[in-house]
Amino acid sequence: MDSKTILYLEDKSKQLYECSDQKEKDQIRNDMFVRMEPFIDIWLKGNLNYRKLFMEDGERLSLCWDCFEFCLKYYRPAKNIPLINHFYGYTKFFLLSWFAEKNKRENINDPDASIDDGKFDNCAVFYEQIDDLKQFRKMIPEDYQTIFDDAILSMAGRPVDKIPYRKSNAYSYYKYCESKKVFKIVIDFLLRR
Repeated sequence: MDSKTILYLEDKSKQLYECSDQKEKDQIRNDMFVRMEPFIDIWLKGNLNYRKLFMEDGERLSLCWDCFEFCLKYYRPAKNIPLINHFYGYTKFFLLSWFAEKNKRENINDPDASIDDGKFDNCAVFYEQIDDLKQFRKMIPEDYQTIFDDAILSMAGRPVDKIPYRKSNAYSYYKYCESKKVFKIVIDFLLRR
């Protein structure tokens, strides 16, 4: 996007917030959308292609409009955040919420995805597996329990929960990594039994 267009859009966004007439607001908003739609479409296409989701042009245009309204709703000209940076960042936020909503709808429509299907065997099996993991953790030496905990947390898929390696007299970094690999195999075995 060239600098003239960016300045034009920033000026239009200020006019949008200063304007009180709804008809004029709609015209300004529509003008902004026409100029920004190709760029929002590129951003959406990139994110959708990354997730291997392909849409028809009409569907994507509708998603562009929803995304544009979402970004515009949270844009504040007084905060001095460049318009393009704001729209690019909020496009990602919009897509995250859109994907979450889409997955939620698919899980509601999928009868196999429901947790409460009247069978309590699944819960009993789950608690059994947790007990097995607790018993196994109690059996290993105390020095290795933190490695075991890190292995469980790293298998959960949340990098925030991972425990970083701390230098220890009991084991080196290499031994820590190898122990973690072995614990992952054992945990996988205990969970799949």
